[in-house]
Amino acid sequence: MTAFKAILIHHLRAMLREKVALCMLLLLAGLLMLLPSSLRDDGSLDGALRLQTQYSMGLATVLVAFMTLWCSASAISADVANKRLQHILSLPLRRSILWLGRWTAVILLSSTLLFISAGVTLFRIHRSVQRYSSQKEAATLLRARHLLFPEARDYDQLAKEFIEIERLKGSVPDEVSDESLMQDALAMAQAQSTSVRGGDSLDWNFQLERPLRGILHIEATFDRSGISARQLPGSWQILDERGQERWASEEQVSGSGQVFIPVDPIPADLTQFTLRYRNLSPDPAQVLFFQPGNGVRLVQPAGSFTWNLLRATLLLCGLLALLAALGMSAGALFSLPVACYVTAMLLLLELASGTLERAVSEGSTLVGDAPNQWVERLDQLTIGTYKLLLPILQPLNIGNPLAQVAEGIWISNRLLWGSLFLRFTPLFCLLALIGILLFSRREVASQS
Repeated sequence: MTAFKAILIHHLRAMLREKVALCMLLLLAGLLMLLPSSLRDDGSLDGALRLQTQYSMGLATVLVAFMTLWCSASAISADVANKRLQHILSLPLRRSILWLGRWTAVILLSSTLLFISAGVTLFRIHRSVQRYSSQKEAATLLRARHLLFPEARDYDQLAKEFIEIERLKGSVPDEVSDESLMQDALAMAQAQSTSVRGGDSLDWNFQLERPLRGILHIEATFDRSGISARQLPGSWQILDERGQERWASEEQVSGSGQVFIPVDPIPADLTQFTLRYRNLSPDPAQVLFFQPGNGVRLVQPAGSFTWNLLRATLLLCGLLALLAALGMSAGALFSLPVACYVTAMLLLLELASGTLERAVSEGSTLVGDAPNQWVERLDQLTIGTYKLLLPILQPLNIGNPLAQVAEGIWISNRLLWGSLFLRFTPLFCLLALIGILLFSRREVASQS
């Protein structure tokens, strides 16, 4: 433990003396102090909150990530290149202790800087509260929400049933390709599953881990197609497993946008239930379209904005810990430039994991048809490469926690602790094992 502590303190001092690390620290300080002053929001607290969280804190996170990349990759490879490592290893010191001590120093510095950035962001947000908003608005916006989503609809199965019905009717032309027909059927199935005509109803099924309690709101995002009526009457119901009504409320909507319906009193002891909206307009032409995906969801207050940002920061520190472990492992095998390149490539791939996943799901990276056969083959090769990379990047994909904080969405315990302990910890152990083994087998050249 004494050797570990000595290595940690020595490497912290060494990193703070490096010119690259000092330049990045100065850039981070300038970013936190000057960037928010140069950006202009829309004059509302919501705009200022999003600006500070996603831009200021987001850019600070990227800068700290690249500093982590450099410090971790140079922790071993720089000593090898400068021929300092032979002197260090001549001491009665295990290489595993040296690897873990330097990794701890890197992640301790990175995490401290990230939490300082979060503190500066919170300070600026609370100053914006005093400038832009009333106490009621501030209490609403600076409150994180826990979102409950309904069960996903199987649009593929609905599309196949729609195609089968149309084929039985004989209304499918022979010249239409199966791919084009499936795309049209998916669009039709999605439209039918998210729209409700006058006199009809639409259901969403919820399956929760815990019964409903506390304060609850229904958040619905919609677009009304009919414009003849100024207001469209409708009713909301919560039905239990037996179809019995446990709560009901009538609401009128107009135009397009969002509605927030308070559920009071909350039906107790319900973990599986159905939320039903009934369009009470007698005119079938009055159609209400709900936004696909998150058009209807349940909202519950979860915690303060401050704790939510700190939870997101802790989650990002877990990613930095993996990045540092990868940089240390790469530095134990390659020279400093190659180790930085390998670590940077994984960092960029992780940032683009959502784009890769979208391209794989669509089956192509091209917009429109391929101009020739070679381009089509190259596109398929690219998709195949993406498919190989996605299983590697999937454990690192945590979405965008800062965007969640800016939107007021609570960083759930499943995302936070599940990612830290069930996803990041096994990966770190694997990277640490590989890095220590590579470092143990690394030959150190003698000093000239």
